[in-house]
Amino acid sequence: MIFGLFFSFIVEAQENFYFDHIGTDDGLSQSDVNCIYQDSYGFMWFGTHDGLNRYDGYSFSVFKPDQK
Repeated sequence: MIFGLFFSFIVEAQENFYFDHIGTDDGLSQSDVNCIYQDSYGFMWFGTHDGLNRYDGYSFSVFKPDQK
């Protein structure tokens, strides 16, 4: 009886997670991502060979290196 009660609390405590797949169709500059970082403001940063991509949860801003 005690085990059943304890197990029901564990099952109730589980969270549901949602994953969204984002890619070049969503504005990512390149599909080959080398690194990912989340800053203290909540922005997701993706490093690619085509530049640095900042994702705000809605759209990308792409920062490319100077081609001098």
